[in-house]
Formats: sequence, C-alpha cells, structure tokens
Amino acid sequence: MTKRRAWRPLRVDRRLAGSRPADRQRAERAGQLAKADLVTAMVTNTPRWQGVMGGIHARLDGEAEEVAVAVSEHYLPRLAADPLPATLLGRILALADKTDTSPPVLPSP
Repeated sequence: MTKRRAWRPLRVDRRLAGSRPADRQRAERAGQLAKADLVTAMVTNTPRWQGVMGGIHARLDGEAEEVAVAVSEHYLPRLAADPLPATLLGRILALADKTDTSPPVLPSP
C-alpha cells in the first residue's frame, strides 16, 4: 500500500451494501474512510497499524461505531491464519478492498 491509495475511497458495490439506504450510506462512508489512515505518521512508520488507526480516528471524529469497526476490520485477513472480519460491514469492506483493481487517482500538482 502506498499513500496514493488514500486519495480515493474504496467503491462498495451497492448489491453488497444492502437494500436499505442507511446500510448503503454506512458502507459508502466506511469506504471513504478506509484508506485515510495511510497518510498518518503512525501508519507510515508502522504499517501494522493500518486499519487500527483508521478505526480509532473514525471513533474520535464521531463516526458511527459500525463504520469505525468496518474501517478497522477491512484489512482482515492479512495472513491465512488471521481471523475474518466479525461484522457484515467489515466483510463487505474487506471484500471491496481485496477486489479493488482501480488505479490510484493522484492529486493535481
């Protein structure tokens, strides 16, 4: 992962996000925040904090708990022996992250 990935949100397929508008809004919000922690000094210096710091920042910014947990979980599983995300929104976001093949969008110079 590079810092460049933080410049765009993960796109969560509407079919996975659910049929209720509130579910789709939470999935879209989690996708917007998922990679934001990549530009923090904590994650830049210690990559194992990816997701963890994103969830902490989301909570401190007053995001819904479900969104903060999904942001924390979306890197799971990192290795084959790791647990899967515990929440549905975390699983959806992890799937979106692992299937993301879009090129990064760089900011204008």
